[in-house]
Amino acid sequence: MSNPDGRTAIALAIIGLIGTITTAIIGNWDKIFNPSPTTPPTTSPTTPPTTSPTTPPTTSPTTPPTTSPTTPPTTFPTTSPTTPPTTENRKPSPSETINNYYKAINNGQYRQAWDMLTIDLQENKRVHPDGYNSFKNWLNQITPIIVNDLKTIKESQFDSEVFVRYKTSSSHQSIPLELVYQLTWNEMQEKWVIESVRKIN
Repeated sequence: MSNPDGRTAIALAIIGLIGTITTAIIGNWDKIFNPSPTTPPTTSPTTPPTTSPTTPPTTSPTTPPTTSPTTPPTTFPTTSPTTPPTTENRKPSPSETINNYYKAINNGQYRQAWDMLTIDLQENKRVHPDGYNSFKNWLNQITPIIVNDLKTIKESQFDSEVFVRYKTSSSHQSIPLELVYQLTWNEMQEKWVIESVRKIN
């Protein structure tokens, strides 16, 4: 046998569902049966991005460095004045010394000739027993002296030898006299002086 309460409940549920649907239809009647035209979405036109024209970088023209022409310095040749040698700054030769010795004797300048001897020779009592007087008296007897040959036969920094061949007014031989003068360099006086004389013939 059927249950009347179950059928009643089902009927009530169906009636409630129909009422709900009806209420929904009535509330949306205008939307269902009179729909408003669908307005399409307004699309603003797509503006392409503005691209500013690319300006190529301005390159200033490269100016090559200005090179001023190099002027070489003007060089003037330096010419030192040529000073001719003088007897004051030139060392005399030994033969020149002996030649000047005989010139002084023949000119009667005995004191000058005497000063051309070393102190040892001047004070040699065997050669000059009375010093300068002996030297002067001897020269008075033989002058003038005629020199036939005069040359340096040996020379070093401090010593030299000079050969002399000569005749005197008191000599009547056919063969001239020959002597060798030994000279030494006087550093203080800067001159050659006669140290000794030896006879060859």
